[in-house]
Amino acid sequence: MENMGMATFSIYSTALATEMGFTPADAEEITLAVLDRYPARKITSRAAAEQAIIETAEDMFIEAWEKAGGYTGDLEADTPWCCPWTYLPWESWKEFLNGSSIEQAAKDNLADCLPAIEKLIYDENIRSCDELCFMADEGAGVYNIGYTDPTGHSNKTQFTLKKGEDHDKLFALFNEFCKSNGWELGKVCTDYVLLAKNQKQKKGDMK
Repeated sequence: MENMGMATFSIYSTALATEMGFTPADAEEITLAVLDRYPARKITSRAAAEQAIIETAEDMFIEAWEKAGGYTGDLEADTPWCCPWTYLPWESWKEFLNGSSIEQAAKDNLADCLPAIEKLIYDENIRSCDELCFMADEGAGVYNIGYTDPTGHSNKTQFTLKKGEDHDKLFALFNEFCKSNGWELGKVCTDYVLLAKNQKQKKGDMK
């Protein structure tokens, strides 16, 4: 492979990516990205070519996951949700894709993971509030929640808790409010919770 020209490498890379289980369209896109990232002269073995293809496919998958509305707030973790190769029993891209495009596989994987992701984020929100004694014993009342949405705009909304309801219910309502606006959970930051009846303010971060 050492003396392989760009045109020859392009054909080789596309064929190899297809052999590895990527659709013809994805294989071509991967090859273009590989050529942009790595000069062909630096990829001197099949193993190096496969590694370049895999790294490019992983980036394409993460981009497709995020485009589909997937949560990427844990990208620095060891096993981020948007990287199934880090937490699924992983044999190969060919087995994982099973004939699907990277974009479709990202959408399908997100749909499978979404209930667990939403529960995890909700539990983390509640846990952070508990640690801050967030709304510790306030109970029923009207609450204003100030927040910053994913575009960076600050605003507020209001919810009413009935007798017997606690902050779990308040954050469930707020999460539903965020979802109704199409905002990804974990990307909306609360600036304050204001108990309207006595103007008592408690600050915290639901992120």
